[in-house]
Amino acid sequence: PRIERLRRSSGSGDVTREKVAEVLRDARLEAGADGSVLVMQPDICRSYYLGYDVYRLQGSSLKQLTRCAHLRRAVQLGESTAGYERAQHRVQRDCLHAVAQWCGLAPDRLHVGVDGCGVSVFGLPLANMALSYARLVQAAAEGDGASRRVVSAMTAHPFLVGGTDRFDTVLMEACGGNVVCKIGAEGVHTFGIVDRGLGFAIKVEDGAPRAQYPAVLALLAAYDALPSSLPEAVREYAQRAVRNTRGDSVGIVCVADGDVGDLVETHP
Repeated sequence: PRIERLRRSSGSGDVTREKVAEVLRDARLEAGADGSVLVMQPDICRSYYLGYDVYRLQGSSLKQLTRCAHLRRAVQLGESTAGYERAQHRVQRDCLHAVAQWCGLAPDRLHVGVDGCGVSVFGLPLANMALSYARLVQAAAEGDGASRRVVSAMTAHPFLVGGTDRFDTVLMEACGGNVVCKIGAEGVHTFGIVDRGLGFAIKVEDGAPRAQYPAVLALLAAYDALPSSLPEAVREYAQRAVRNTRGDSVGIVCVADGDVGDLVETHP
């Protein structure tokens, strides 16, 4: 209920530090640990484009809820919560094996690094990322309890996946439970179409995010997974204006009609 009230209040732009702190405090207490062991702090960014001083819940605060799940898992296992973020901790080893199983790889085939929020992050081929999402949505459709809970939770409460007005949030809201998606780092995006049992993973080669969202939307459109009438919040991501230093609109970022690199004309 507290999280739902936070989600509703975010729509009017009045999320405060106190509200976010309350949600995170309750999550930590539910996990059976205090906040002293968390390896990251709330990131509540000021929103200036609204024209007044408010705070909006962004990615790092949402990630803290995931970290609280890590703490809870440690408590369930009877393990120390100290160092839960380290690769050698039982919680992170369990995460590694779970990711490997869903992606169809042996655990030793995954690269292990450190995420920007301090916990282990796993590197693997795009094909295996897509496979994991295909398996997730297929398992959910076939009635697997854990998979169905994950997909239902993400699609029913996309705000807790993406944050305020972010791409994953507005896309899952628009698709009415049929698309599950999550942004990654360096131009990576993974998503699945629930009723088709399909998984996708894309990577913008140079890591720049501006081509990322039009590409995701184009793929979903190609598989008829988008609603016939896109909400304005989603349409804004499909074609984004390119502005010069004067603020003039001089073009758009969109998916090209032709193959990139086609030879159009030659000169002697």
